[in-house]
Amino acid sequence: DIAPYKSQYEYKVGRHLEDEGINFVYEPEKIPYIYPIQNSICRDCGGRNAGRKATYTPDFYLVDFDLWIETKGKWDSSGRTKILSVLASENKLNRENFRMLFMYDNWLTSKKKQRYIDWCVTQNIVAAAGDTLPLGWLK
Repeated sequence: DIAPYKSQYEYKVGRHLEDEGINFVYEPEKIPYIYPIQNSICRDCGGRNAGRKATYTPDFYLVDFDLWIETKGKWDSSGRTKILSVLASENKLNRENFRMLFMYDNWLTSKKKQRYIDWCVTQNIVAAAGDTLPLGWLK
């Protein structure tokens, strides 16, 4: 039984945080953001930069470090767009207090030009791969 976690990977990370004595909350809240709509036009102003309201629920919040952690197994293009949109929106998440933890550092596409962590580096997002949180993130 892995409840309340939604995946074995989240469960492993949660157990690691518990074993390290890190004070955390699992999926503590929904964070509002604007998800971009491609090829859209604003009916009011005619602008092409339109989006829809959405919410995002980060996997872990490390209370004592004011740090949000998102864990991912597979990470597709819509997930990458979502994370960039969340970080670009006016909310409590930003590149300083947000981290991505991947199960594996997989290739983004079948063309094998860039891996998950490489992409994060290009976007100025701190990321790592593995079942354990890099304790260097907590300094």
